[in-house]
Amino acid sequence: MQFGMSRNAAEEHVFKASTLGEVEQVFANTKLQNPDMLVIIEVIIDAMYAPWRMLQTIALRGPEMAKEMEEGGFKLITPTTK
Repeated sequence: MQFGMSRNAAEEHVFKASTLGEVEQVFANTKLQNPDMLVIIEVIIDAMYAPWRMLQTIALRGPEMAKEMEEGGFKLITPTTK
């Protein structure tokens, strides 16, 4: 059982994606448009691909969190505007 679901329910409601194509495929699944129960989507991304806003928000939690992020390989990259 995963997340309290039977094996059959988990196969229909738990997804894992590690590429943009896989993410698009998951969201194109018509069963997800009106789910009958919790849907879990695990998205695997490279540490450096984390959205800057998320990293910035986490860093604002304090210097200890910012240090932990930096030691974990994260770098805050601010977006460029044209």
